[in-house]
Amino acid sequence: MKIQEKSLDEIKRILQKEKEFAEINSWKFKHIPLGEMEHTYEISKGKKIYFLKELKLHEAQMEYFLCRLKLSHLPFSIYPGLLRQKILVRKFIKGRMLRSKNIDLNLIKEFAIMRNRLNEKRFFNEYNILKVKNFSQKDDGFCEEGIRKSFSQAQKILKKLNKYKLQEIDDFLEILKELGKNKGGIINDYISMPFAKQHQDFREDNIIPDAKGTQKLID
Repeated sequence: MKIQEKSLDEIKRILQKEKEFAEINSWKFKHIPLGEMEHTYEISKGKKIYFLKELKLHEAQMEYFLCRLKLSHLPFSIYPGLLRQKILVRKFIKGRMLRSKNIDLNLIKEFAIMRNRLNEKRFFNEYNILKVKNFSQKDDGFCEEGIRKSFSQAQKILKKLNKYKLQEIDDFLEILKELGKNKGGIINDYISMPFAKQHQDFREDNIIPDAKGTQKLID
């Protein structure tokens, strides 16, 4: 089930506060079935085309960090003020997802810049406008919870697959059983490692070359 906190009418009323969208009914809204959020659109008026999305709180904060970085390969909001209301508006990038491993070196450099800046305490605190989380170099519980869920989800999935009577499934269940004996130790080892904020989805499906051939990391 898709997630939504606002109705489309509410989103339009918020957009109307920006001069460009004052005549909101003159804009066309084309729904894009993408990700978890219900409100994801291509909006257009004449030659102007934007990407519009209702965001989760942590996504809105991340988009604000990108606004401050202004990197050419990482698209950012053209209306930073709307991020306070968890609404993203940025230029619409037409193109197809990258289908090769030939990733632009400049994109990789900017990706590294983004990750490094997010792990700078001064930068993080200065632009953490939504106060989603405080700066920390230790796990705040997010990673621990994720590993615990992974154990239970793996068990549920493997038990469902067990009906196929495959040796591979039995082998995985046995491995999971053995790992489970030291689940607490595995979790403690993991969360005690050096901690840094990461982008865990840097892959071809999230990279689109624009009309000029510049590769953009869109998610």
